[in-house]
Amino acid sequence: NSLVTALTVAVCLLTAGCPSSSGIDKGPRIGERTMIVPTHYIGTVSQYSRLIGSRMLPVRGYGVVGGLGKNGSSQIPSYLRNYLIQYLRSRDIGSRKAGMEKLSPERILRDMDTAIVEISGSIPSCAPKGRIFDVNIRAIGSEVRSLEGGTLYEAELRLATGGPSVPERGSKVLATVAGPIFVNPFIDETKPDELVRLREGRGIGGGKVSSSRPIRLQLLNPDFSRAAMIQRSINERFQGPGDVRVANAKGSDGVSITIPPRW
Repeated sequence: NSLVTALTVAVCLLTAGCPSSSGIDKGPRIGERTMIVPTHYIGTVSQYSRLIGSRMLPVRGYGVVGGLGKNGSSQIPSYLRNYLIQYLRSRDIGSRKAGMEKLSPERILRDMDTAIVEISGSIPSCAPKGRIFDVNIRAIGSEVRSLEGGTLYEAELRLATGGPSVPERGSKVLATVAGPIFVNPFIDETKPDELVRLREGRGIGGGKVSSSRPIRLQLLNPDFSRAAMIQRSINERFQGPGDVRVANAKGSDGVSITIPPRW
């Protein structure tokens, strides 16, 4: 969409579009660490720094899908049981105060109307808080027949590391996800080898970023004066009247970047 396109253009310009006329010199100083860079980078920000935080960030989590009729599962993976029970309780499931004392987390997880799923996705680069993104949803447990018509209860997404495992309590929640699941409508259910695809679906715009992703320019060689020159070059090009400061030198080794709202 237009926002993603504009954001991509902004990032490209930030990393390779500030000419030497703004005060950035054209060559490394004696004793500095050097890298081979394209000729057109000489004298630009990209000769002296690298953009950190501009890549897609893979996230993963586990949750519960409801509304499956008899297509769900009563199976609860042992490594997820305590995590899911505690998470549902934190959402007042089984709470007398909320009037749900008869609907315990254990009962919900054993109901064939529900299924436990693994959720995965990627937070876009430079994403601000509240940015939505798509996620993939896959059923866990051999009993689950189909996720069609299901709705994902709110779940938490954390940084995806290694293989499936219990979410780490100390790891930061990077996004939340909830909403209807869309299963491929063109699956031929008369073909047994295609039925497995009913166990996976998409959450279109279901993920929501919990906090803005920070981005910064990391200087290849720490230098207070060069960091200040990079800050000035970027602000002269991108900072409009009344805008917050786009580039902010945080010391000798980096410049933090704030994407202007219009981008």
